Amino acid sequence: PGPREWGTNWKILKASLNGTLPMLATEWAKKYGDITLVYSLGQSIVFLNTVETAKKLLGSDKYKFLVADRPQPSASKISEFNGKDLVFSKFDEIMRKKR
Repeated sequence: PGPREWGTNWKILKASLNGTLPMLATEWAKKYGDITLVYSLGQSIVFLNTVETAKKLLGSDKYKFLVADRPQPSASKISEFNGKDLVFSKFDEIMRKKR
């Protein structure tokens, strides 16, 4: 869950410029919970609002394949291997074997 109103992009931009993004994330945490999902300018932004939640998702083997991914840049589409090389590939079991 997270904010869905039109002004969300503006709030994130303003908070980023002011240095108040942590306060905005705290405000959303009180309203939406420990994990807040925000869509801004075509990107998904996930706020992990407690240390326990961050440790659970980022530090455990159970969840690491869910959160250790990276967005696929448009350059990967025109690369030699169509985004399947080590630089552009998704973080999954195949990527681990390549590394």
